[in-house]
Amino acid sequence: MQTANEETVDKRGPGMGTIPASAYRAPGLAPVDRDEQMDDELTGPMRVMEEDGALDGGKAREKVYDLEERTLRFAQEVRAFVKTLPRTVANVEDIRQLVRASGSVGANYIEANEALGRRDFAMHLRISRKEAKESRYWLRLVDTGDDRTVEPERHRLAGEAHELASIFSSIVRKCDRPVVADRT
Repeated sequence: MQTANEETVDKRGPGMGTIPASAYRAPGLAPVDRDEQMDDELTGPMRVMEEDGALDGGKAREKVYDLEERTLRFAQEVRAFVKTLPRTVANVEDIRQLVRASGSVGANYIEANEALGRRDFAMHLRISRKEAKESRYWLRLVDTGDDRTVEPERHRLAGEAHELASIFSSIVRKCDRPVVADRT
């Protein structure tokens, strides 16, 4: 519940309501009331439309700012991408590794959100970051064959893996800062 003097932030656009500012604190740094977030989950994660005509035939692509949803979408898109790749001897193993790494990004992020403490939280985020970097490596390594239409999707997914790794790095850096006690 929101108290009378609590600051609110309108992050979802006109007509969508306000979200308590406390819900925007970085995970693991300050306690956030999960009941407040449940109300927000009814309307879904924050989304922004990203114009990306070259990759999907002129359609606008949504960029999701909820990390659980974003990591899930990344894993799903990687799985759809690997279905378009040729099945060579080398690709079979590379694809297997790519699918595992892409799914581990989100799985470890979910584990981080259920962490037992600050160190556990940071450890799972480091694993997510490592898996995102590994996904990028396997995306760069797989052979797309002679089909030039899958190259842009590979580059987009590698870019998304890099962005996820950067996001996790930023959160880990903030987690590693010393906790300053409020003396008021």
